[in-house]
Amino acid sequence: MICPKCKGNGFTKSTFEAEEVILQCSTCESQGELDPNKHYGQSWTEDNGNKALYFGPLLDPKNFKDWTLD
Repeated sequence: MICPKCKGNGFTKSTFEAEEVILQCSTCESQGELDPNKHYGQSWTEDNGNKALYFGPLLDPKNFKDWTLD
């Protein structure tokens, strides 16, 4: 699965005090893809509006509303 944080680039851009900085992606360790055998913190919004938290193997984000990798 392509890393949703860096979108497969292996790095992210951040702005600090009007200066743009390029950072290595800590989620995928700059690989651009997530390890399917590793466990990740994930969250999504349930149908009743509550936020659900999960730590484990990657879930399919298409099946969850507002899915994020924490």
